[in-house]
Amino acid sequence: PNVSGAGGTAPLSGGFVRNPASGSPASTTPPPTAAVPGNGATVSTNDRRELPSSAASIADAQFAVRLDAAWTRVDELVEKEEFGEALQELSFFYGDRRLNAQQETALHEWLDALAAKVIYSTEPHLEEIYIVRTSDTLAGIANAFGITPELLYNINQEKIPGPMADPTPGTELKVVTGPFRLRIEKQRGRATLFVGGRYAGRFETRELVGVEPGTELLVVERSSEGMAFESPSGPIAALDGTNPLGRHVLKLSDGTYLHEAGLGSDKPTRSIGLSGPHALDLYSILGVGCRIDVID
Repeated sequence: PNVSGAGGTAPLSGGFVRNPASGSPASTTPPPTAAVPGNGATVSTNDRRELPSSAASIADAQFAVRLDAAWTRVDELVEKEEFGEALQELSFFYGDRRLNAQQETALHEWLDALAAKVIYSTEPHLEEIYIVRTSDTLAGIANAFGITPELLYNINQEKIPGPMADPTPGTELKVVTGPFRLRIEKQRGRATLFVGGRYAGRFETRELVGVEPGTELLVVERSSEGMAFESPSGPIAALDGTNPLGRHVLKLSDGTYLHEAGLGSDKPTRSIGLSGPHALDLYSILGVGCRIDVID
């Protein structure tokens, strides 16, 4: 899909989530928003509009008609360069099992391209540009908008003087109002991000151990330097070659770890394992307090 508008065609395979150290793109796929907070305002992390409303409320007999109407509406919105509203319109149908293979492929292509443009590019489609003040820090601005410093940096790194450095006063930054939310679909082996009721990227899961549908979890700890792991034979230090958690780790409220899969011989009893680049992406996007839901 061409959703370029004035800013060039967005990539079809996902968002612009980058490794802060290298600046290279990671190999990911990526309700009206709240009022934009002014400089210094704080966004509540209890925003209940993190997930889109569901097309499941549409009767089977009306589903095809509603889907066709949505595509017509999206064409109109893209023509007017209202990309945030187009992303919201299509997010409504994401994950609906009534989509056939062709419909689902088309939907995913458009959602990926729109999420890349609306959320992860430097173009301000949802919020006003934020102008950095003298007292601002990267972490402080990120906290005010309910997102991680890593995500704020990844989006704006061309305007920031160094990896994870504080931006210079007067710099214009693209911001996104969080928090993000992750949905794990156990049967499909898929993890999907949402923010403000909009689709924000999807990832293949490689390991799902001890994670049951109906569970609602919170991120309680995050680390870019690994975490110590208690194996049956004793503790394993963070970043030890035999530690199964890898470098970028999220610990959830029930003790589940979200981490790079396939490391070490000892395995956590509760685990959401992904590829290394995808574990990095989710670490960079999900902060403490973000919700993770598990469904069938």
